Amino acid sequence: MTRVAIVGAGIGGLTTAIALRSFGFEAAIYEAAPALAPVGAGIWVPPNAMQVLAALGAREAVAAAGVRIDRVQIRTIEGTVLQELDAAAARERYGEPIISILRTRLVEALAARLPGHLVQPGKRCLGATHDQEGVTLRFDDGSEARADLVVAADGIHSALRNSLFGPTSLRYAGQTCYRGIARMASGELGHTCAETWGTRCRIGYSAVGPDEVYWFAPVSSPAGTRLDPVRVKAQLLDMYAAFPHPVRLMLSETPTDRIIQTDLHDFAPLPRWSTGHIVLLGDAAHAMTPNLGQGGAQAIEDAWVLASELARQDWRGALEAYEAARKPRTSWVAAAARRIGQIAHLENPLAQGLRNALMTRTPASIQRRHVQRLFSAEHLDLPTTAPAT
Repeated sequence: MTRVAIVGAGIGGLTTAIALRSFGFEAAIYEAAPALAPVGAGIWVPPNAMQVLAALGAREAVAAAGVRIDRVQIRTIEGTVLQELDAAAARERYGEPIISILRTRLVEALAARLPGHLVQPGKRCLGATHDQEGVTLRFDDGSEARADLVVAADGIHSALRNSLFGPTSLRYAGQTCYRGIARMASGELGHTCAETWGTRCRIGYSAVGPDEVYWFAPVSSPAGTRLDPVRVKAQLLDMYAAFPHPVRLMLSETPTDRIIQTDLHDFAPLPRWSTGHIVLLGDAAHAMTPNLGQGGAQAIEDAWVLASELARQDWRGALEAYEAARKPRTSWVAAAARRIGQIAHLENPLAQGLRNALMTRTPASIQRRHVQRLFSAEHLDLPTTAPAT
């Protein structure tokens, strides 16, 4: 197999192209948008993903473009610490840090690892036609592309997934999420990611640069609820008025027209990720809510496993091995992320009290096992040195 086409130039699609090139494959990437402009504001790149990026030679660029996180803390609006992760100790254990970074900078760092001609923007894929030899992709500009294998990395609303398997029913998580980048000195935050839980609202934040703080603010509300875009900052300031410093400062220092709102969705595990010569990857295969900071990381893991399996065996066996390796892990992470979102927004005071008591009394050994399952990359069989690209 020599021709691989990737639909979607997001984190998963770009990492897949890098991984494929590291194993000797060439891959063209077709992106619907007219330019590489990722949706969203900030993102975490946790140790499991950083280990993959290190193996692909992209670690230094990603680390330099973001901020290292040494401590993660969840607390109540009253200041009670519910859980705390010593991310510096985790860095020592797993060999890589948690990096807080703008999505745009992460995409730029990944795209820089590829020859420019491989990414073709303005190519919205409308569908695909199979035959015994491969796949023909059809784009909205009337053009077509031929490939032996197609990787659908076109996100939670994947057109290719829906055309292959029928429409996927998205599950609303019960929260809409506001995001933004505050233009403020991040020195007081240090290398900390903090999340504060209220009742209907919570907010988390971490620095993504010396004068930039990324924040995300999930709010319990019916699906489709929208604040007035002109007054969104004022309304958020009202909603978060009782939250401790620096929440109001961050909201105040965020340009109103740069505040993003998205409803949080995932979907139930799919029975299969591939048919014929087309395979799903990242959010197209296993979209998850962002509560564990693992959405992009799981796409990065997907990319490594798919490319390494294609290097080991024929494409049919590789797709089977890829699904067998990735489905159990991504299903567990997605379920855990959804569960965190549910318990974070409990409104009953008795349920909140029980939750808080359980979280503060969770044995350290249980927390370590959970972190190990998230952050370890032992299951990926990564090399000790990066492959040549």
